[in-house]
Amino acid sequence: MKQFRHLCVVLSLVVLPLAGDPLSYVALAGPPSTVTLTRYTSLGGSATMIASVPDGIAVAKDTFGNYMVVTGSALVQVMPTGAVTSKALAPASGPSPSNWVAIASDSLGNVIVADNHAHEVWRITPGSLFSLEKEVASYPVFSPSQSEDAAVAVDPSGNYLVLEDNGGSLHLYSITPAGTVTPIALSGATATSFNTSLIPDGAGNYVFASSVANALFRVTPAGVVTQIAGHITVTGGLTSVTQNPDTGDFYVTDVADDVLQISADGSSISQVANVPGLVRDMIAETYGDLPHLAAGDVWTTGFYILNTGDRSASYWIGFFDDAGNPVSLPLPSGSSESLQGTLPARGMTYVEAANPTAALMVGSGLISADATITVQALFREHAGGGVYYEAGVAASAGSTAFTIPFDATTFPPTGAALYTGFALANLDPANSAGVTCIATDSTGATIPNGVPLPALSPLGHYANYLFPALTGKQGTLNCSANTLVAAIALRSIGGSAFSSLPVLYK
Repeated sequence: MKQFRHLCVVLSLVVLPLAGDPLSYVALAGPPSTVTLTRYTSLGGSATMIASVPDGIAVAKDTFGNYMVVTGSALVQVMPTGAVTSKALAPASGPSPSNWVAIASDSLGNVIVADNHAHEVWRITPGSLFSLEKEVASYPVFSPSQSEDAAVAVDPSGNYLVLEDNGGSLHLYSITPAGTVTPIALSGATATSFNTSLIPDGAGNYVFASSVANALFRVTPAGVVTQIAGHITVTGGLTSVTQNPDTGDFYVTDVADDVLQISADGSSISQVANVPGLVRDMIAETYGDLPHLAAGDVWTTGFYILNTGDRSASYWIGFFDDAGNPVSLPLPSGSSESLQGTLPARGMTYVEAANPTAALMVGSGLISADATITVQALFREHAGGGVYYEAGVAASAGSTAFTIPFDATTFPPTGAALYTGFALANLDPANSAGVTCIATDSTGATIPNGVPLPALSPLGHYANYLFPALTGKQGTLNCSANTLVAAIALRSIGGSAFSSLPVLYK
């Protein structure tokens, strides 16, 4: 029984095939003074506000899983947990006050920002937070006194691509980290202005949208521009563009808060959602929760982390205890509250959390990663005598309703008791989760007080397997919550051998 008590503390680590699951989308939206960063499990799906970022203009993710937002005069870091840190940037050397309007990140952990007043690109290098700010270069413009729309991206070689429309025409520049500026002549389709970000398309090119032409364009590194889709019916102009890396489809937003889906070849355009508040920028990401994880004593958790894309990608997995506070796991690099890193294109890594001489550490794991990252995991018990039990369990980005089958009878061949345990994790960084589970037996009759549950703190966690009212019965647990909740369930025979059970999200 001791083994199963440990098992129900451990319950699971999750096989999380996020690249194959619906992606999450993070929108920076709202009037200037009340701009918020909000995550949508799918466009038009459940929403969770991450943080308020007044005056936010554009957002990118850094290599540590944080959201980096420019607000015109400052750079704001928002952690996946919602914690906000603001840093005013150094004054620009140009003819007018700085106005930071575009942002990107590179694979080295730097953040690149572009200024459309002083027409400059800056690099912020990590260490201690924002320890070094460096003006990389100024790019030439037609009118120094004119503020242009500007976007910045980082190419596979680590150079900075700047697209801007000063003087009423588009210009593209490649800027090396050392500050060498090379104009790239544009040719092909005519696009005189734009006001969205410059995003990679997964095939070595970049995509932007024009609110003047109401069209979506692709530009190659050599400067050849082609129109993906034109005559997009919008209200008030396009405001942002992002891409689903699994399907290649693009999503654009307009001033009326509509979200339009555009097929990869531009042949199909349809409205798929309405996001409240003016969307200023939107990014796709891999996001999810490991409802239960543990390491120490007889338990090991292994993480498989894969990059399915053609560009380097970064990931962050933060560990939290029952109360939603950071908790450390024994990783190869030492005890840590998170696991993070960057993978090359098509790369993968495997990391185990284990320490047989340490006390058991339990909690949940919050994932924040670039959109092409997939995290899969397994958990393993050393039962002694050279016997190991191992299982992988699938999870999604959470839901507000789910069903779990349970069996609390006995196993006929041996007469051993059967147990069903489960764990829950609250994905909301700001709000407590009230979870209600109604237990019904095999006839559909309700079992009174079958599964009493406490409230879950923000990012909090819960695990149990002892529910006396269920003993001797089979049936289902039909659960609902007021926040997004991830769940995991296991079946154990006699407290030793175990396997996973499906969680049916609704």
